[in-house]
Amino acid sequence: GNGILNNEDIPDAGLALGNGFLEDNEDTGLDGCFDAFEDGWGSCLDSSGSNYQDYLSAGESVLINASSDIDPNDPNADNWNYVEGSSEYEFVNGTEGNGTGDRIQPGGKYPDSEDLDESGFLDRTNDYFTKTISLNDTTYVAGSTVIDDVPTGWKLVRIPISHFSKIQDITLSEIRYIRLVVSGVNQSSTLEIAKMELVGNAWEELGTSLVSENEYTIQDSTFLVTVVNDEDNPDYIPPKGVYGEYDEINQIRSKEQSLVLRFDNMNPNIKGGAKKILSSMDAKKGQSFLIYDKMKMYVYGNSSDIGENESDVDLFIEFGNGEEYYRLSQPIYDGW
Repeated sequence: GNGILNNEDIPDAGLALGNGFLEDNEDTGLDGCFDAFEDGWGSCLDSSGSNYQDYLSAGESVLINASSDIDPNDPNADNWNYVEGSSEYEFVNGTEGNGTGDRIQPGGKYPDSEDLDESGFLDRTNDYFTKTISLNDTTYVAGSTVIDDVPTGWKLVRIPISHFSKIQDITLSEIRYIRLVVSGVNQSSTLEIAKMELVGNAWEELGTSLVSENEYTIQDSTFLVTVVNDEDNPDYIPPKGVYGEYDEINQIRSKEQSLVLRFDNMNPNIKGGAKKILSSMDAKKGQSFLIYDKMKMYVYGNSSDIGENESDVDLFIEFGNGEEYYRLSQPIYDGW
């Protein structure tokens, strides 16, 4: 970068800040100049002197970037251009010309700025959480779509926040943006992303532990806690008679969702755990279960270690408070 907080919003006379609205003479892009006075290096030429075309015709190669891969009509390659519904995204992130003219980008009538959090300061902090996955790995694949028995190639990928590594000094409450990096591609390829979102799960993944102990460790490849529902997972079939809640006012039925405890190559003396907090230390916010006689839940078994009548897999439930709880352990069989 150039060490400057670049902003299209030109300050009014005598003021340090602009008016917050994009004027016709401000839609230059973050480089601060229109195409004619771009230098091809990402900066600007003196607008009172020769423009890019003049220097190019004169054979100049120091003040401007005259390489063959530079477009003389857009030397800094910052022009915006996108037609709604098109699959051509090459110029969709351009910042020049996105707020004026006959086509305007949604939100383009406001000045573009590097100041994403609107703090007014150039933030050089580069602290973040990171996670690298292989698109060939199925560890985090929660579902895929099939049309007429033919896979579409679309996959639903879910990564628990606890599986991200922290770089530098940052907390989960400070997350503002997502940075996506693709590597290992050595030929022309296409990666399509329909939607990215952060979703909550009331169940906290504890990881794995020896059966005789309660010292859990997160093991991505061995034990994973995720969810499955009838909206994002077409192959998911809920238990018979179980549906999502129905909103009588809006006449909309919510998705029906189940907790998934996925395990792979787990040794016989190892257990995997997930925890859900039902009450808080504040008695006023706590939940009482004294009026209930039974706990009912559906469990679905799907493993090579699970059969219709025999099983090597047990499900245990500890229902209580801290070191004091009720415990139930039952074998899991195939299907609901």
